[in-house]
Amino acid sequence: MLQYDIVQLKASTAGRPKGYVEFVLKHGKIEGDFVFINETVQKELSQRFPPEKFEIAQLKADTEQYPNGFVDFILFRGEKMGKFVELDLVDLDELHEKFPVPTFNVPRELTLTEMTANFTKAMGNWAAAGFKVVEREIFEKRHAICKSCEFWLPDARLGTGKCRKCGCSIYKLWMATSKCPLAPPKW
Repeated sequence: MLQYDIVQLKASTAGRPKGYVEFVLKHGKIEGDFVFINETVQKELSQRFPPEKFEIAQLKADTEQYPNGFVDFILFRGEKMGKFVELDLVDLDELHEKFPVPTFNVPRELTLTEMTANFTKAMGNWAAAGFKVVEREIFEKRHAICKSCEFWLPDARLGTGKCRKCGCSIYKLWMATSKCPLAPPKW
């Protein structure tokens, strides 16, 4: 019989398949702070929400990218099915508990006021320098750096791109007076 802490189960809704938590709460037996799942309900749960598959060769090849013990856990706890190993939802829950999924900080979008201030400053500097532009080779180097940057949105501004750090598009890369807004600058 499986046992879930109801508060933790509800808190994990976003990380589970759609309908999973509702199914457990509806079909499980609630006693105090816990919900218990018998074998019959567990089988139905497994049918509705199939196991997670991992390709064994890929897991082994990528071992260094995962936290220490992650791949071993999957290979030990999972059921081998040819080239794959499958983890049922219970083992998958335990995997995520032992090795939480990392969160990533998405850069904050600039306000219109901030973008206007950046644009005004960049245009003022460019005008003061006589509207000088860089050679195509320098532009291409800058563009290559921006395209590989985590702050660059290539599809923004009708495909001209946008830097989430300063708000500027690809056109700023032509200005001889411009520089990357990061500290230290990438170009």
